[in-house]
Amino acid sequence: LYSLDLFVGNHDINVVTPLGSQSQSYSVWSDDDYLYAGDLAMTENLQNQLEGQTKTLLEQLFNAALANSDFSAISGSYTGEALEEQMPEIYNELREDFFGSEYRRILKITLSDFTVGDCYAYYDEQGQLRAYLDLEYDTTTDYARLENSYVERTDSTDGYGAMALEYVYQDGNWLPASVWSLYW
Repeated sequence: LYSLDLFVGNHDINVVTPLGSQSQSYSVWSDDDYLYAGDLAMTENLQNQLEGQTKTLLEQLFNAALANSDFSAISGSYTGEALEEQMPEIYNELREDFFGSEYRRILKITLSDFTVGDCYAYYDEQGQLRAYLDLEYDTTTDYARLENSYVERTDSTDGYGAMALEYVYQDGNWLPASVWSLYW
């Protein structure tokens, strides 16, 4: 056996993608089976766009769950695995959290102080452009304590939340395709 290390080393590459033209220096390395290279550079505009889009998705998600709406009310915002498997399950769990207790009912959730924990773009094995975003935020949850289905008192609590998801670039739009985690 022999190894052909023609591509292994440092390279300066100019790539034109839907994110714009990018120049990047890559280090390519090998582990005898595969070649590896760095991710695409994330532009500030794209990061801001994905952050804003994720904020909107979170607000839609929480508002629809608080209204006890069916998942179909927000399903048009997702594609792929997120639409088919992950979000319906996450959404039903949220509705259960909001309405499932006979002693407590969530009334309102306020999200604030958003921070991007991680964000990058890359091409997957099929050549599909994707982006990953981890968005962290503070929460204030207003809730009612119930006694025999009547409101005994209301209260609020502060907390922390995060949503990590993967977007796919389709037909000029970034659509959430996979949800890695959601905490609230």
